[in-house]
Amino acid sequence: MTQVEGRQKQLDWPAIKADYIEGVTQGQGRRLPTYEDLATKYDCSGVTLRKRGAEERWMDERATFQRRMEEDRRQQRSHELATLAADLDVNALRIARSGLSVTAARISELGQQAQARALALQQTPNSPTARCQRARCRASEPPGRQRRPRLAHRD
Repeated sequence: MTQVEGRQKQLDWPAIKADYIEGVTQGQGRRLPTYEDLATKYDCSGVTLRKRGAEERWMDERATFQRRMEEDRRQQRSHELATLAADLDVNALRIARSGLSVTAARISELGQQAQARALALQQTPNSPTARCQRARCRASEPPGRQRRPRLAHRD
């Protein structure tokens, strides 16, 4: 309590303490006021505030409050990053599945085309296309695996 014109002035100690420990809203954020800032705001003596703050260990409570707030911010950021990572994983999986579907369809299509060509070659084994295709197949085999002409056996 402070003296005001011969009588004591009642101070809102819980509000003063909360402002000192938790800070005051300023614009988009919070600012931690000094004892002098609070003395001006609540129209009281800075000495009175310092004494009360020292008795009740406001500075320790402020430090504890700041650590809790920092931990809350870290947890919130971790949660946000985990959510973003999960969304990324879901999107990547969706893209991969889509790519696999397109690839499987293309492979199936190529397989059908190859079967159709093979069937056409079987039906006309002596056509120029069939001979050319067989020659191309032999040329694509590794060197050690190429077919060699059979030699006649000597008796």
